[in-house]
Amino acid sequence: TNMFPKVKLAETPVAEPVKVTENDEPSPKFAVRFGYSPDLSVVGLKNFSKPGTAVSLLIEYALFRKLYIQTGVARSSKVYNAQAGTYEWPASWNDQKVLPTSVDGVCKIIEIPLNLRYDITQTERSRWFAGAGASSYYMQNDKYDYNYPKHTYGIKWPNYETSTGWYWLSHLNASVGYEYRLSKKLSLMAEPYVRIPVKKVGFGKVDLFTFGTWFSIRYTPVFK
Repeated sequence: TNMFPKVKLAETPVAEPVKVTENDEPSPKFAVRFGYSPDLSVVGLKNFSKPGTAVSLLIEYALFRKLYIQTGVARSSKVYNAQAGTYEWPASWNDQKVLPTSVDGVCKIIEIPLNLRYDITQTERSRWFAGAGASSYYMQNDKYDYNYPKHTYGIKWPNYETSTGWYWLSHLNASVGYEYRLSKKLSLMAEPYVRIPVKKVGFGKVDLFTFGTWFSIRYTPVFK
């Protein structure tokens, strides 16, 4: 007979693999952005002037995992030159016999955008995205300097200043951008954009195009 006691080997428990699903990972529902942009505005895509400036405060809310709706407020100074024929001359000013050859405009504008942003590609630290939507303009202050040929006499309207109010959904917006994560809550963004007019705006009723690049700081409770 076998005199040695039987030794029972203990079974080593095998750990179940941890399942990580996409839904378990945190995803932000909203974010806040503060941005600055040089504002290059032009009438009829000709005669570019020096750029103005724009600042913005935007809120983004996630409709789906990669799709955000975006709104907020931006304030810009749009500087442009419009040649004769690209702006309206008021009929009540027709008692002035000589008409200007062009006008230089500086307009202070409050913009209310409504955009969709879609994240195209994403890594741990960065993402590429695209945006599209529309903006409404409030023409807060319009200043115009009218340019005449040299040695012109009888000028009644060398300049004019006014405010023409709201232009609802006057521009279409399109942009592409890059976002780089600094931390779980902060990121930096660069976003070239264009504003395409679908309505004429301002005292002279001009087709005002705008080009720029938003340089933004984005805050979100959780960066995904």
